Amino acid sequence: MKQVPGHQLLSAESNPQGGAADTDAFAAMEKLALPPLCSEQPLFDIDEGGRWYYQGEPLPDKFARLFMGILRPYDGGWALVTPVERVKVAVARTPVVIVDFEPRADRLLLTCVLGIEYWVARTDIAPMEEGVFISLPELKTGSMSRACFYRYAELLLCGKD
Repeated sequence: MKQVPGHQLLSAESNPQGGAADTDAFAAMEKLALPPLCSEQPLFDIDEGGRWYYQGEPLPDKFARLFMGILRPYDGGWALVTPVERVKVAVARTPVVIVDFEPRADRLLLTCVLGIEYWVARTDIAPMEEGVFISLPELKTGSMSRACFYRYAELLLCGKD
């Protein structure tokens, strides 16, 4: 594959998050040349609660949901990636914070703080000492809010569905 000058190619080996990926979507992404960064400094921040900020000011949820669709892992961090530019995003913990879930057979329907829903297998959820981390579609990673974590722990301990 020919690399465009000033662009970086994204490959499976460059996924620093180790999250589960939709193989067809990732294969298509591998063929894309990433455009150059528009700034070395992050213009966006995502705090530990999953709230987005643009240059220090709160970003309305409708824009955060839009940007979540183009958020990708990049060089050990995160970036918004469009066909013409990349913008670094500073993430405090994980870019997605899950605030609710609904068990369904062997899968869970997760809802993040922005109202976006994700279907995941129970095996995509990894309880760790630091909290519960989740491999999400599009190479994203998530964590659970404290209240959601307590509900999830009750489900695990009591076997309630």
